[in-house]
Amino acid sequence: MTSIPYPHARHDCTGCRELDADVEMLDENGRSFKPPRELCRKCLGNVIPILAFDGSGPDMDQPVTVKMRPAAGRRA
Repeated sequence: MTSIPYPHARHDCTGCRELDADVEMLDENGRSFKPPRELCRKCLGNVIPILAFDGSGPDMDQPVTVKMRPAAGRRA
């Protein structure tokens, strides 16, 4: 694992509040949610299957797109 540059809030995952957020989820147009939805790797792994099941249509045969970017303060 590599360390993430600071300053960013520690334990800022909006899912669990136990880990540092890695990515920010974006809406279908690539814009931030208000308030931002920043997730750690663990919570992201839990959310993606739910989004896939919910967004794949009644026959669960449609592709699903999940947009995200590095959470604020994570860029070098």
